[in-house]
Amino acid sequence: MKCFFHSLLLVSLLFGMGIRGSIAHADDLKDIFNLPQLIDAVLERHPNILTARSQKAAADANIPVAYAMDDPEASLSQWSIPANLNILRADETWITLSQKFPGPGKRSLRKKSAELGSKRIDETIRETERDLITKTKQAYHDLLFAYKTLEINREQVALAEHLLSMANLKGSTGEAGPQDALRARMELISLSNVIIISEQKINLSAARINTLLGRPLETPLFFLVPPVWPKWDWPNFSLESLHNQAILSQPGIKTKALEIEQGKQAVHLAQKEFTPDFTVEGSYWEVQGSSNRWMASLQINLPWANKTKYEAMVREAREHQREEHARYEWVINETALKIKTLLVQIETEKQQVKRDEKDLLPIAREVLDAALLEYQANKGEMASVLEAQKREKMIELDYFRTLTEAKKDVAELERVVGLDLEKRRE
Repeated sequence: MKCFFHSLLLVSLLFGMGIRGSIAHADDLKDIFNLPQLIDAVLERHPNILTARSQKAAADANIPVAYAMDDPEASLSQWSIPANLNILRADETWITLSQKFPGPGKRSLRKKSAELGSKRIDETIRETERDLITKTKQAYHDLLFAYKTLEINREQVALAEHLLSMANLKGSTGEAGPQDALRARMELISLSNVIIISEQKINLSAARINTLLGRPLETPLFFLVPPVWPKWDWPNFSLESLHNQAILSQPGIKTKALEIEQGKQAVHLAQKEFTPDFTVEGSYWEVQGSSNRWMASLQINLPWANKTKYEAMVREAREHQREEHARYEWVINETALKIKTLLVQIETEKQQVKRDEKDLLPIAREVLDAALLEYQANKGEMASVLEAQKREKMIELDYFRTLTEAKKDVAELERVVGLDLEKRRE
């Protein structure tokens, strides 16, 4: 009987591969055959990545602006212009050039703060990439599960058709009543409806992938779905090592660290406001009927005369710095909680999958095979076969669903930690 079951499985696999051929070639994505290539395409095309890269270019362009000197100023002044407004007969003409110089250290602090801002954009890009990689992996695994669901349901259809043939044969010889054929037909109709739902789920998963690629939802995909469920080795993770790695690698944490550093620069810059700025001015003085002259001046502002203002600026900068410290600690703790939660989920899913592999699936298949044998030998009932079929299907779907959720949780764990925890081997 097991040979019969495996023959049904082989037929279903071959039948199930037909839909894979219906995923057609589209636009310029000519080389997307697997998950790594899909990830590369998403990272190249997604609008969020393009936006983040534009923000990076803008932040880099802002660095020289942030620490640039003020524009020099030029002026022309005339004194004692005659009543006939003949400016060439003015008694005095002044041509003046002036330049403002920030206090020592201010420009370097502004430059460093702008550079830190650019580095924050780098981490924003990495965070966007990690988020898109996670979403792509999860959409890919959902697509695989949708195909696996369709495949399992088609196997069940093949079995239901076989049962219907057996029931019709038994009915014609008087070995079974008409209710057996009716039950088998009802199961076949129910499974046909489930197949329609499975195909819709495939289309929905494909739409998610198109969204990640920045394309219209209904764009056909050229995408190779493995005919055999990919083999996956359960990864071993340590909470402490992952947490330490997250502190070093997670873009969100690194962004908060850079914001703290920017806060320090803001405090230093606020303190530097007590240092006066300097304005140097030089004038050429043309005098009618007398020798021409030069004039030079040096001006400084007096921040000490407005001490309360600048002390308030320092206090404000320090409060923002404390705020960034608090946010950094909060992100660290939240990351630890997320890692622990995901590790618990993955371990639970691992135990469930191993239990299904070792016990539930083999037992369910044996029960189904035994029920089929008994029915063929006129020792069992159609209802028992159908019940065993439903139970075996439910356990198999639950097995692959749990495995899919585990893979999606690992993808989420990679986002939380900030790096790939597995090789791209699917």
